[in-house]
Amino acid sequence: MSNGYSATGRIIDDIFGLLEASSGLDEDGQLSIHPSGEGCVSEENAKRNVVKRLANQLRSKRDKQNFIYWDMLASKEKNQLISEITTRLIWVGVGQKRTKLTEISANEFMQAMNRAVA
Repeated sequence: MSNGYSATGRIIDDIFGLLEASSGLDEDGQLSIHPSGEGCVSEENAKRNVVKRLANQLRSKRDKQNFIYWDMLASKEKNQLISEITTRLIWVGVGQKRTKLTEISANEFMQAMNRAVA
């Protein structure tokens, strides 16, 4: 059952400018509603989804190729994208039911991503 977690993060790319992604929120910025509950299951899950979405946005703007699902990418490419995103990532909102500006270190997030991928 979902517990109402959400996350929003952004990066600034030298070429493409501001890229922003969120997870656990609907179009109006409210917690998304699912049959199993609201928002994401955990804070870690919400953050992981944001990083993947930012990586996909950056990849699609750079490559301008047909969309490739994250799971179909090679580990090396995933790791490069994750590293690039997390070094510039600023968390705009993270937590259960909403929080203000927070930040997480790239090392802390890489540890969470490695646990999720393993």
